[in-house]
Order: sequence, then structure tokens, then C-alpha cells
Amino acid sequence: MEYLYILIAVIGISGVFVTSKIYQRRYTKNFLSLMVFSFFLALGGFAFSFVVNGFTIRFSSVTLVYALIVAIAIGFDNIAGVVALKYCKMSLYTTFILSGGMVIPSIVGMLFWNEPIVGWRIAGISVVLLALVVPTFEKTDKRTSKIGLLLCLGVFVCNGINNVFTKLHQSTPNALGTQDFLIWENLCNCVLTLLIATVFVCITHTKKTSNPLQRERTENGNALTIKRWIIPVSLILLTSLISGVGQTFNLMAAKTIPASLLYPLTTGGSMILSAVCGKVFFNEKITKWNAISLTLAALGTVLFVL
Repeated sequence: MEYLYILIAVIGISGVFVTSKIYQRRYTKNFLSLMVFSFFLALGGFAFSFVVNGFTIRFSSVTLVYALIVAIAIGFDNIAGVVALKYCKMSLYTTFILSGGMVIPSIVGMLFWNEPIVGWRIAGISVVLLALVVPTFEKTDKRTSKIGLLLCLGVFVCNGINNVFTKLHQSTPNALGTQDFLIWENLCNCVLTLLIATVFVCITHTKKTSNPLQRERTENGNALTIKRWIIPVSLILLTSLISGVGQTFNLMAAKTIPASLLYPLTTGGSMILSAVCGKVFFNEKITKWNAISLTLAALGTVLFVL
């Protein structure tokens, strides 16, 4: 049954990447639109978990600490991920974010969680890291390549941190259940996003130009206007629903499957499915270097589970 949970989690992960890419293409124009994405994604996640949890919220200081750490990592992933999808292909972004979620927890698991140190897993880590280097050989616009790779590196690290602390929470005796953890994680994310957005609005308001023509251009350039909020917010809430389903089944699997096995399985499946989705939905060309990177990442994943 746990492997069925992993399959559902993989479909959810790939679905989130698809809807995030759609939002990036159609509605991301400025920093505030990124905050809107992050806030409603967390709000939708909170609502999903609140309903699944029987409309109850339980409190635990242990869960709150873990939730806050994970919320910070996920918040960066959400914002940087949407921007990264503007500068790189979905398959490249997927390879980085999922590799971080596999490599970092697996290393931590072997070093600190008494999980067996196996030669095949060490080889798998090496091959996956090589897969991350390969895309740098592809000839692309230098600015696009540099920004995209830096953002991908950031989500690599943060997704690894996310999975490490998620696994720690699931293994902590005094921690609350899966949905309680997701409720607090999303609440923390909402609060953090509102704080950042408020600071941003205050700063930009003080610097707002008094030139009427410039002010009109700024207002017309906003990604989200009052008249057009329904479709983008609905898209974000759909993303949140898909993410909630995927997260729930991933956390359920994390209770019984070792981190060094769980994350390689979710990573490998999501990489392949996301590459297919990128081709089908966005007509993204899979170049020679992309193919080599995906092949190495898949090979590294196989080595992990030997």
C-alpha cells in the first residue's frame, strides 16, 4: 500500500509543476504576483488539510517549530520555482528540485539516522550530482542560463531541507499527525508571505513616483487586477489541492519507508513524468544535454534502491 501512496505523490508533484508553469506564463509579472501565488497556495493547503483533519486544529510546540522551518523552505521553493520556470525548462527545474529532495535527506539519513551506508547509494548520489552539472554544457543565453541555474540550485538546497525536517517531524514521538503538521506549515507560510508582502508594499509605496504617466504604466503592468483575480486564484487553489493530495500521501509513506528509499522513488518517477508533461503541455524540446541529465538522474535513482 505504501508504494501506491508514492505513485499518487508522484502524480501530485508533476501536476503542481504543470499548474505552476501555467501561472508563471500567464500571470507572473512582478514580485507581488509571486506573493499572491505563495499566499493562496498556502491558504488552499491549509483549507485542504483542515477539512481532511475533521475541521480540527491541534497544537504542539514541536510540530510548530518543524512547521516553521519547513514553511520557510517551501516558501522559497514556491517563489523561486515560479521564477525559475521562466528561465529554464520544466525538466531542468524538476531535476534540480527533486534531486535536492532525494540527495540531501539520503545523506542525512545515512549519517545521522542510522540508515545503512551502502556503496550503491553513494554511487547513486555521485551520478545524480553529475546529472546536475550536465545542463551547464548546453548552449543557451548566458543571462537566462545563469539566473535559471542559480534559482535551481536554491530550490535544490531548500527542497532537501524541507524533506529532512519533514522526515524528522514524522519520526518524532511527541509530534502531531500528518494533517496537523500540514495545517501549521501552511499557516506559517501564510503569515510569512503576508509579512513579506506588507514590507514590500510599504517600501514600494514610499518610493512611488509622483509622475502620473509613470504611475499609470505601473498600475497597468500589475499581474493581477481586481477584474481578473478569479482565474489566477482558482489556478493557484487547484495547484494547492494537487499539492495537498501529493504531500499527504508522501507523508503517509514517510512513516514506514526509509528516507534513503522513499525520496529516490518519488524523485525518479516525478522526473520522468514531469519531462513528459513539459513536452506534452508546453512543447519543451528535450535536447541532448537534457536527455543525458535525465538519464543520469534516473540511473542514480536506480542505484539508490539497489
